[in-house]
Amino acid sequence: MKEIRYVKKDNAMYEKTVTMKKPFFIDFEGLDCSFKETNSKRLVDQINSEGKFKAVRFEFPNYLSESSCMVKTMLSGEYIDNPILRYNMGKPTDEDISYAEYNHMNSIKTSNAIASMYMADMYHTLHTEIAKAISSGVDVIVTDRWWYSNLYYNANCNDLESIKNIMHLAIGLYDLPEADYVFFMHNSSSDIILEKLAKKKNKDIFECNKEYINATYNNYSTLLDLLKNGNCIAGYKAPFTSFTINIDKLEGDKLVNRGKEGIFNSIMNKYNSSILPKLEGSLLSYMEEK
Repeated sequence: MKEIRYVKKDNAMYEKTVTMKKPFFIDFEGLDCSFKETNSKRLVDQINSEGKFKAVRFEFPNYLSESSCMVKTMLSGEYIDNPILRYNMGKPTDEDISYAEYNHMNSIKTSNAIASMYMADMYHTLHTEIAKAISSGVDVIVTDRWWYSNLYYNANCNDLESIKNIMHLAIGLYDLPEADYVFFMHNSSSDIILEKLAKKKNKDIFECNKEYINATYNNYSTLLDLLKNGNCIAGYKAPFTSFTINIDKLEGDKLVNRGKEGIFNSIMNKYNSSILPKLEGSLLSYMEEK
């Protein structure tokens, strides 16, 4: 890709066109305990060990950055426990609006606010750490969550307007780029997630809420069903190639984990057959352009 940079010489600014590699963007999505972290790290290690391409990984929320401060505060429950925020929330201010409509409107506002916290963190990391990685010539950016997480955590995948709100925030407001490939890690039942979270010591406000976890699982499953229909979400043609990776299997009448190697082998099969050829072709085009 071509990038225009500005160089200072003799107290004047000059434009300089630089040819840069456009890195491939691979995202891992999934609910809690779906092995996103494990497999995104393994994929980066595998790519780097092969020596042909350089990959770096970013995790969201980016807890090592101050840009995640609002997310951390929200997950701790401090915003929700604030009596100022709860004041008069159950009472419509317009007599023409029903309680149901008011609660629905308030739910959308809250979801958009939470989504915006996550996206602000992504925006900051994109223009600092990720931009630095791209400038260094990295070939592959791998993320453990990207703005797509908000589609199943902070939108209703059965509600067209809800999905459009999230997309407007991500694409229209924050101008966050799309991934090239997305691995959707999928549990076959929310019971497995609940069982694993029960063993977790330090939970955030959402991980403690069984009803929320079940609702989010159903929402995530709906999103995967939408993607099966021509990779379209609410009339929007997703530009990325998606892969659904099942992390468990049915043995008799019982769901069991496929095991670390079985899961990672499925990811590497997709990488080697679909992503690597495109990556190699992109490198060749870059060398010819340069």
